[in-house]
Amino acid sequence: MEHQLELSADDLWEEISGRLREALSDGTYGKWFDDVHDLSVEGDTLVLAVPSEFTRDWIEGHFLGLIGAAVRDIVGIERET
Repeated sequence: MEHQLELSADDLWEEISGRLREALSDGTYGKWFDDVHDLSVEGDTLVLAVPSEFTRDWIEGHFLGLIGAAVRDIVGIERET
């Protein structure tokens, strides 16, 4: 299935978060991603808003690979997250 390469930040985050919901337990998703919101797509970088530096660090340390894989599946190219 071909996806449009230029998705809005809202559309891209909606797709990514849907895949995260499928891959993670409800509790894990809720704890780490319920308060995450898309902010923008800047070039090849998806910018997300998170509630704290701790949350950012935890997501980067534990879920960045999963997020990156979802982005590759959705848009067919790698984007920085």
